[in-house]
Amino acid sequence: MSWSIPSLVSINSGRYQGQYQCSEFYKEYIDKICRHDELHNTDFMETLINIVQNGWNLKLASDTMYLHYNTIKYRYKKIEEISGLNLDRTEEKLSMELAVKIYLMNHI
Repeated sequence: MSWSIPSLVSINSGRYQGQYQCSEFYKEYIDKICRHDELHNTDFMETLINIVQNGWNLKLASDTMYLHYNTIKYRYKKIEEISGLNLDRTEEKLSMELAVKIYLMNHI
């Protein structure tokens, strides 16, 4: 299923249906990364969360995580590879950011 920003904005046909659609939306973006982390004992989801929370600034994310900048750059490219997204494209980056924020709201 492919999502677009307008289809997410129009989710108002009922509280539970909207929650279900948001859950499906974020899982489409996040599940591959979480599964990869579980199978390979990696920290790509944690890295992605930190990148998003630092406004997509890889340098700030590396400082926050106490990791070398090149490590964050490598993980960023792996996140793109695993997710199948090009995070240099504005709409894909925005969709991933929304997915991460919904994920965080559901897992706090």
